[in-house]
Amino acid sequence: MVRAGGELYASRAARPGEDTIWSNPATGAYGSVEITSVSGKCVGLNYKFRTRRNSRIQTVQTRRCLNDGRWVLAS
Repeated sequence: MVRAGGELYASRAARPGEDTIWSNPATGAYGSVEITSVSGKCVGLNYKFRTRRNSRIQTVQTRRCLNDGRWVLAS
């Protein structure tokens, strides 16, 4: 899930609305991640996913910023 999000913003210029679908066959989890905002060296991400244990769609929003050449989780 996190790797799929990183592929959206780490290797090219991120744009709001870009998204990708991911799955993890080992755990049965799957979902999507979308870039919701870009501000300076930071991107907002919205993850939607389902797991084997919980078939309801779950949502997590995060923000990552480029800091000294590394993408870190921002508060």
